[in-house]
Amino acid sequence: MASRALKYWKDRLRVQHCVLYIQSLGDGKLLSISSDAGLRFWDLAQNEKKQSQCKKKLELQPPKPEAPELGNTAGGVMASKSATAAKSCGLCTVYTYLASTQNGKEGGTQAIVFGGYESGRIAAWDGEDGEAIGDFAGHTNCVTTLVASATDLLSASMDGSIRIWTLEADSIANAECKYVLEFGDANPVADFALLKNGDCLAACSWDGNLRIIDMKTQECTGIAEVCSTAGLRSMCVSEAATGEVLVFMGTEDCKICCWKIHVNGELAEVRSWKAHDGDVNKIRIAYDKLFSCSEDRTIRIWDLRTGFFLDEMRGHDGAITCLCIADKLCWSGSRDTTIRSWDLDDMNLRIWERKQMRREDLLSHQVEKYTSIMGVGKKKASGKRAASKKAGKRKKA
Repeated sequence: MASRALKYWKDRLRVQHCVLYIQSLGDGKLLSISSDAGLRFWDLAQNEKKQSQCKKKLELQPPKPEAPELGNTAGGVMASKSATAAKSCGLCTVYTYLASTQNGKEGGTQAIVFGGYESGRIAAWDGEDGEAIGDFAGHTNCVTTLVASATDLLSASMDGSIRIWTLEADSIANAECKYVLEFGDANPVADFALLKNGDCLAACSWDGNLRIIDMKTQECTGIAEVCSTAGLRSMCVSEAATGEVLVFMGTEDCKICCWKIHVNGELAEVRSWKAHDGDVNKIRIAYDKLFSCSEDRTIRIWDLRTGFFLDEMRGHDGAITCLCIADKLCWSGSRDTTIRSWDLDDMNLRIWERKQMRREDLLSHQVEKYTSIMGVGKKKASGKRAASKKAGKRKKA
């Protein structure tokens, strides 16, 4: 019988368009959003006869072209640029978070979904019914990254800027743009991360540079050329208790670069290596490991401290666009319109087996080397010489 190909993925969920965003909601629930602005809640509970089912699907309403601009012209962005009508383009970036609500007697949390469009518009939706509750105009090109906190929304764009929006507690619709961080018209911002409880911001852009920005003074306090041959596409950070920060960045020429931000703000390169055969789209840190996904349709796992390759997951038929790690599962979304899950226990077992195999290979190499130096024939010859020496000493005695 022909040997069957290894099946690494555990479960497969199908949608109709490219998957942009996935997030675990706990208790066996998963949220996914695709490029057709379709939000789906998945019930992952399985039994022998029932597979994972889409529990609820919402059609997120697109922003209205005639909606007025809610931001200002801070940072030198001209009002004439941001006031242009949004062209009909698809959703390209999504972010969700739970906002505290003070309305009603009990209060609680509300799931807010932020989506960025290719035109530069940003919309906000209620995660329960999909109703549009906010519309942000200001960016003039594709939105690349969205991150929300309790009071602010940060958005990066291919127009070379990061905008900071103030979110009102009562109404998302009253959000205003506080200020704009400019990186240059020909320098798209790919990704960013907040550091030190929001006091600093690390941003990577297509010019291959990593920048550290003081959010209080809105000034760039450090800059380093990470990659001189290609632009940066994704990033994630690991903050230590000592105050030092490790920044991992994926490039368009298949590399992952690791840089350290010292307590005094100094930037230093740690290591870089070729990680994939295509653009590195997303990087995530979980369980002291680095997970990366790429245009080459693979997910690869690396040792967080050394960058040593640990494992690889294959199964998608298209580029992998997003990752989510929760409940001992790694969920991945792809342009092949599927979401797949990967068992981290199986991954750890494969990593342990490879470690044991390397150990046995090393031991076998040591035994082979010892035998080549101290072979059987050489041992007999040395034994005969020792015996003859002893006999000679006895005769002299």
